[in-house]
Parts: sequence; C-alpha cells; structure tokens
Amino acid sequence: MDHSDSSTGHRRPRLPDTPEERDILRMRAQQLAVPKINKHQNSMEEWMLHVRLDTDAHYGVSYRFVEEIIPVGSLTPVPFTPKTIAGVVNRHGQLLTIIDIKWFLISTSLIPNPSSRILVVRGAGITAGILVESVEGKVKYQPDKLTAALHVSTAHANTVVVGIHQGSIAVLNMDVLLSHPALVVGERALRNKS
Repeated sequence: MDHSDSSTGHRRPRLPDTPEERDILRMRAQQLAVPKINKHQNSMEEWMLHVRLDTDAHYGVSYRFVEEIIPVGSLTPVPFTPKTIAGVVNRHGQLLTIIDIKWFLISTSLIPNPSSRILVVRGAGITAGILVESVEGKVKYQPDKLTAALHVSTAHANTVVVGIHQGSIAVLNMDVLLSHPALVVGERALRNKS
C-alpha cells in the first residue's frame, strides 16, 4: 500500500493495520506513561503544567490529567449555573463545560485576556475545561516531596490542593476538583443559589 501524498510527494504516517500492530503501539504507550524513578532520590517524578490565575496565584496540574490546551475563543455563558461555571465552548463538535477555577479557589472571577487559555482536563471520569489566566510552562516535581498547604483562600481549595511545590505552586487534584459538589449543576445547585 502506497502511503505517499501525491500532491506533495511526502510520505504520510502509516496507521496500524493489524491487531498485532495496534497491540504493540498500546504496549509502547503504556510503557511510556509510567513515571520515571529518580535513582538518586528514590522518588517518582512527574511533570505538571504551571498555570497562573492571578499575579500571585500559581497552580500546577499534573500532565496525567491534561488532554489539551486551547485558546478561550468564544465562551458562551450558561444561565442558572453556579459562578464556578464560566460557560461552554465548542470542542471538536461537542460542548465542553468550562470551570472558572479562579472563582472556585479564590472567589474572584477570571476575566479572559489574550494570554488566557483553557486546559482540557479529565479526572473522575469527567472531561471539562479549566479557565486560566496564563500557562507559565512545565515543571518537574515529586508528589511525595510536596509540602502541606497550610492556608488556602477558600474551603474549596482545602479539598483540591494536594500540596505546595517549592513554596509557590499549589498542585491540584483534578479527580477531586471535577467531582466536587460545588460544581454540581442541576436541581440541587439551583436550590442552593436561591
């Protein structure tokens, strides 16, 4: 089978054709997904995305939760939802709920600017978008070396912050955040708003 593009003459990547080839790729993906152990410190290292919600509000989200980073684009507000829901966007032909993480953690709404982004995250079996002021970069960290978060700004933050990296980045647990009762939209949430 010819895998070249006749218009450009370049070879296109070949997708696996057989179940055996798919099994090999699945096995390789599983091997690559295992965090590496640092031989010098006997600790698992992970990568996280360092994001900013405000001038002094720095947070981290482990790569294992992040699916994609997208521009804010046109964010459509949804009536009768909690303030923690910034709205919805069209992502690949499906509506994606966007969480105003700044409101959830700091009780102040995030007003999108040109550097704002949406982190598409998956946790607790839920896929949602997290509105952030900016993505600062990637950081390697060791979960067992995080320090305890002594004081965080809201009661919600106490439940979703795993710990603090190097005294400045609060690492978030997306499994806990995305299943948090404050993000429930429906009859119970509407009753609590009135």
